[in-house]
Amino acid sequence: MKFSSLKYLPAGILFLCFAAYPRTEMRPPGTTPDIHGSACQENLIQNVEKTDTYVYIPPSPVPNFIAKLNACGKKGFRLEMTTKFHLTDEPEYFANVHPAAILRLDEGNSYQYDWFEAMTPGEIVTRINYRAKNGFYFRDVVAYSIFENEGPDISEDKDLNQLDKLISILAYGHPPVNGNIFLLEKKNDLVPRIEHRVISGNAAPKKKPRAELEEQIEEKLKQGFRPVSIFLSGSNRWTTEIPSILLEKIENPGAESDAVAEGEFPQYKVIGAPLSGSFDKKINIAAKEGYRILETAWNIALMIKNEKNAPALFYKRVKPKKESIVQKVSDLSNKDTIYRETGKIDTIERMLFFEGRLADAGERREFRIVRLSEGDLEEKPERSNKERMRKGLEELKQLVREGFVIRDLFFSDGINAILQRKK
Repeated sequence: MKFSSLKYLPAGILFLCFAAYPRTEMRPPGTTPDIHGSACQENLIQNVEKTDTYVYIPPSPVPNFIAKLNACGKKGFRLEMTTKFHLTDEPEYFANVHPAAILRLDEGNSYQYDWFEAMTPGEIVTRINYRAKNGFYFRDVVAYSIFENEGPDISEDKDLNQLDKLISILAYGHPPVNGNIFLLEKKNDLVPRIEHRVISGNAAPKKKPRAELEEQIEEKLKQGFRPVSIFLSGSNRWTTEIPSILLEKIENPGAESDAVAEGEFPQYKVIGAPLSGSFDKKINIAAKEGYRILETAWNIALMIKNEKNAPALFYKRVKPKKESIVQKVSDLSNKDTIYRETGKIDTIERMLFFEGRLADAGERREFRIVRLSEGDLEEKPERSNKERMRKGLEELKQLVREGFVIRDLFFSDGINAILQRKK
């Protein structure tokens, strides 16, 4: 429906249309409903020495997910890693986003969690700074896309390039709108003084959004801000890939300023390319100079160099396909590599990044993949697939007892955990 035709709708129908659209309200921070019961006693994972204790929170709608985070946070569990269950047969709206998480016990501390949904940089800054007044700071972000066109769903097309997207937009109408659910954390009822900013690159034709981002980062570093996350926000007529970076500045009374002068460290690069091969090449050129991946979104990487003589690195990217992921990850055990992070394409983790030193130090690690759910569910994942989760948790518990460390969660035909340990 064209916006110009809205004037012909009765007022009551207009009200229902806008009321049904799921957006975040400006509610008081930290007022997500709590839950009672055994949310953080179920799915408990612990190593033999009891030095690492984890809890797994299975996929559930955002309000329920946050309630479980808060129930466990009161007992000292801190959010460590998140993913989301991708409902492949459903349009991806806010109500269909089902996050999952691994929390880790941090004895002696307690945590609270809050959230908000936003689609534009302005919304993000307003909502996060509102909550920061009550001590909440950024912890993680869960991305999703709303596909509004009437053409084929391009959300599953991992090979889609810039030209393909432009053709799809011209043929079928509006591009998808990128939305993000921001997860915020508060520790021990402390209220640090935190400011947030969002910077975005101009994604119009013939512009250089990544170069603009680097210039803006350098300027913000001088003001005491530091990048904490990179993501895609909003959309425009040319592309769905509008890279944005969230920055924060923590001001503690009496502490030295975190401002970074030009030429000092840390230094940042924003790397990106439309094709996977050239993207890998570019991040490895930067890695050879001592830059490490801080975070990725689509074929865009935010990289950091902490010191002048940082070691030269390399990155290996693995696509987490069900039929080959175990073998590919196993092959990396013969190299001096560690797991680094997941990379998201179309708001789903479609890449696993492994990091290694070019000067082989002789260290070897082994990796394991554990499946916690299947990916062909039609019902809400929280109510389904209990047997798969039970078996996955048993395997996860056994590996942790054997000395493996849980490194991350990712989605590939279901929710999976990746673990590693030194050989």
